[in-house]
Amino acid sequence: MVALCCFGLAFWMMTTIKPLEERSFPVRFVRIQGQFQFIDKADLMAAVLPGIGRGYWGLDLDSIRARVEAIPWVSDAHIQKFWPDTLVLRLGEHVPYTRFGDSHLLSQQGIAYSPSDLGRFEGLPLIIGTMDQVSGLYQAFLMMEDGIRELGLKIEGLEVLGRATWQLRLSGGTTVNLGREAQVDVFERFISTLSLLGEESLRSMAQVDLRYPNGYAVEWKFGTQLQWAPFLKRGPLTGAHSIQRI
Repeated sequence: MVALCCFGLAFWMMTTIKPLEERSFPVRFVRIQGQFQFIDKADLMAAVLPGIGRGYWGLDLDSIRARVEAIPWVSDAHIQKFWPDTLVLRLGEHVPYTRFGDSHLLSQQGIAYSPSDLGRFEGLPLIIGTMDQVSGLYQAFLMMEDGIRELGLKIEGLEVLGRATWQLRLSGGTTVNLGREAQVDVFERFISTLSLLGEESLRSMAQVDLRYPNGYAVEWKFGTQLQWAPFLKRGPLTGAHSIQRI
């Protein structure tokens, strides 16, 4: 009899008290805090609503946070409940910096995410490689971008072509091929030689091949008139000129 009474009491509490709590303390307000441009509030509410139907005492904050952070544009979410009827979401948003392949963006922190509409971001630089290369490619992109920015140019694309070649596409129309090792160092050495050639010479280069151990090859754009004076060096004793190796 005692066991039956305990079972009956538990059943009564489950069927009467708990629903009463849910009806008596419903979540009436969901407040969203944070500055964001791309997060859709409709997506947020679709993630939150399934978790608030059990009322204030039934909120599973971890579950709600997991659903919110599954939204591609959300970088992080902090969720709190405030008595008696309020849920507060503080959100961070990914800021897109480059595209990665056909279906991803990279944030300013180099985190890959995949929103549904990439069409409006076609103006961002494009990095092409495999997903396991994301971190290395992004860090290399940033370092090489710093060097080329001083010349008033940008990197529009970085692509891994097989195992032996990286290819850069610059905003001035120049294509740069790099080998598979020390790509950033090689690119920075190339940029440093432009002090000899003149920065404007880069805009006249159609293609640069940096896959040589002690120099590089240049294909000039059609119609380029080369000024050879920067390549010449007066000999200290004879007064002769020789072509410098670059």
